[in-house]
Amino acid sequence: MLLQLAIDCFTLQEALEITGEVADMVDIVEAGTPLILREGIGAVRSLKEEFPSLCILADMKIVDGAEYESRLAFDAGADIVTVLASAETKTITIAKRTAEEYGKEVMVDLIGLADAAGRAAEMKMLGAQYLCVHRATDLEPAGLTAQDDLRKVQLAACGTKIAVAGGIDVRALHAMAGIEPDIAIVGSYITMSVNRREAASTIRNHMK
Repeated sequence: MLLQLAIDCFTLQEALEITGEVADMVDIVEAGTPLILREGIGAVRSLKEEFPSLCILADMKIVDGAEYESRLAFDAGADIVTVLASAETKTITIAKRTAEEYGKEVMVDLIGLADAAGRAAEMKMLGAQYLCVHRATDLEPAGLTAQDDLRKVQLAACGTKIAVAGGIDVRALHAMAGIEPDIAIVGSYITMSVNRREAASTIRNHMK
């Protein structure tokens, strides 16, 4: 299982500092949507320039204009961009085609879908490299988790790499025991911790 660090509601300087603290402990660094909205696509460029050996994901959540927005991210150094599964299938196809042109990849985010498994099956047929089972942040206070959707999506898109996001911490990892995703996307559990390296180490130990 890979560990993806999601950096969301921070400045670029904070994002660089956070990444620097745990760069050797994570596999993917995500320039989160709030970070990109706040700092622009230059945040992706800065992360890649500062940490060239790290896989950088730009959480663009593309829903239209796939070629232009994908190119923005890939030209800035992103290795993976996200596109919403709720977008038109043509949009996702364009994003995937653009990624292939750059030798990069696309993660299709299933956030907000009533039938995530059904769409996941369609995305598998489309040849999506990654699918993300994503519980919306706004739902987290209700105590909802992603493990039920994760199991259904894994069955529907067997063979496709699956990421899981949304309030992922040690308890959530335990709840997913036996249905482990390929990528665990962890944000505030690490980024908001007083000791980020300790938090990242704890997550990695429980991922094992």
